[in-house]
Amino acid sequence: MATERPTGDLGGLVKLSPLCSVIRAVTSGWPDLTQRPEAVVIATSGGSDSVGLALAVARLRLASGPKPVVVAHYNHRWRGAQSDADADWVSQFASKMGVEFELGTTESIDKASEENARKQRYHFLKQVARRYGSRYVATAHTRDDVVETVLMRLLRGTGMRGLSGIPARRQFTSDITLVRPLLEVDKATIEAALRDTGQVWRTDSTNESGKFTRNWLRNVLLPQLRDRLPHDVDAAILGLSMQATQWSDWHTSLARELAERHVTLKVSDQGKLAQIDTARLLAEKIAGAAIPNILLGEVACAIWERAEWPLQAMGQTHWRHVAKALRATEMPAFELPGAIRVWRDAGNCLLAGP
Repeated sequence: MATERPTGDLGGLVKLSPLCSVIRAVTSGWPDLTQRPEAVVIATSGGSDSVGLALAVARLRLASGPKPVVVAHYNHRWRGAQSDADADWVSQFASKMGVEFELGTTESIDKASEENARKQRYHFLKQVARRYGSRYVATAHTRDDVVETVLMRLLRGTGMRGLSGIPARRQFTSDITLVRPLLEVDKATIEAALRDTGQVWRTDSTNESGKFTRNWLRNVLLPQLRDRLPHDVDAAILGLSMQATQWSDWHTSLARELAERHVTLKVSDQGKLAQIDTARLLAEKIAGAAIPNILLGEVACAIWERAEWPLQAMGQTHWRHVAKALRATEMPAFELPGAIRVWRDAGNCLLAGP
């Protein structure tokens, strides 16, 4: 059952030291927050992280003159009455702060697909941003989320891009940026700030369920690793992620340049077709050496990004299969997640999808 934490007054938040660290992180990760006159959208589940972010953003925006803030909540209806209670709570929370509130609700409940749920939620956030003319949508991912994400991807099997963790910013659409200003703040700091102000938050009962892999990793595996190992496990994972980010950024930049030169993307009513001139692509040299398969995989990622095909379901096995197709002269056609078809034709590798 969803529960609440101790309640109290919302006033004077900026003066309290625990919240100051949250506010400093927001201003550091989002330096133009107080300068932009248009509305900003805060994705708010009602949990401690998103409540802390919404409070910090609202106070910063008010302190620099009245600038609109929109608290946006999406109800997936997975927990029935509990989900509805969360939505009502977030609505009241927004009202108490004197900010706008937007609610999105799914038409059909699909508990089996977290990826579909994420798509629904992000589609809703884009709609809200466009309705208010917002350039920014903010989510409350924290340092803890980065650690969990990197470890989960490592255990499932990932490449350098996956080890990079969660980016602080990415383009949501051509005119909307998704920002994550709390990536260097841990959950304990946010909850300490909320407790110090007496502010309530909601707790999702499913966060304790052991049937979800991420919950097991958060509640069982990570605590055991922290107790067992003498060094700071979180810092070690984050250090690896930081190095992976630098390598991945370099590889991604190279791959995008190669894709621009050797890939033609055509769009029609039937879908999108990517044609790769593999002879010219493979003739490229990187520091005098032939293109390695890992970079061919990054070229494929660049194609997926340009075509806006789903990346979530693609694993290292899939990317290696694409790299193999780019090197082959002949190869049977095959299909990848997201209904992406791959085949060879007249010296080219072709990819077609929705």
